[in-house]
Amino acid sequence: MINIFRADLYRIFRGKGIYITFLALLGYIGMIIAANMAGDIILPFVDAAADVQLNGANSTYLLFANTMLLPFFIMPLFFVVTAPIFHEGTAKNEVSWGISRVRLYISRLILVAVLCMMLYVFYIGAGMLAATLVGGFGYMSEGFWINLLLVMGAHLFMLIAASWFGVFLVFSFKVFYAIEFAYMGVLMGPLLVSAIFMGANVDAGFLLNFDFMTNFMALGFLREMNVYETLASLAIGAALLVVSTAAGLVKFIKAEIK
Repeated sequence: MINIFRADLYRIFRGKGIYITFLALLGYIGMIIAANMAGDIILPFVDAAADVQLNGANSTYLLFANTMLLPFFIMPLFFVVTAPIFHEGTAKNEVSWGISRVRLYISRLILVAVLCMMLYVFYIGAGMLAATLVGGFGYMSEGFWINLLLVMGAHLFMLIAASWFGVFLVFSFKVFYAIEFAYMGVLMGPLLVSAIFMGANVDAGFLLNFDFMTNFMALGFLREMNVYETLASLAIGAALLVVSTAAGLVKFIKAEIK
């Protein structure tokens, strides 16, 4: 499996896709920081009278509150890892060399998970660094680092779940538009349906309990959530991860590779 990782990493970092993704994310980070440089920022769950200037410490709240696009930034990651093995005939060659389909599938999951970790750590790290350059690091509240690590861990778990669902879609459909539609539909479907019903004055807010994006963003304010709310949000990611991985393995084992 080490040889598979080595070959894939060489292919990925030789191409432009990974660098374009990180540059786009850097631009997104810059927009978040620039939009909050001019004046005071309002921290979530803090009295408006306590508005403060942006700095490295309080930028974490700002970054956590603007994670709505991160599940879409990982789309190029699972594409660049998974799609080429079909377009270039790599899957057929690797299976013919004696590499099991289970190992081939799991190696892609591990690699995508590693890239997700890199992207998320880059998002938080670059955002904090930019805010520190603007206003200094600032004051750390009690439990700052523990809360930071807990939120990062929760977000990473959800992002990995979304990326593994993406790998399942690539192995299943191999058509970009179908993959994109299914990915967005599953991650945001309950939210969109709820919004449609609300437009008709029908309360369908309970659907948000099953919405991936809503629960993913809620985990950014982990400190304000109780144990039940936290576990319920993580359960959405766990269900997506387990079901898509099991379905992907079964489908790939039985699939005809051309």
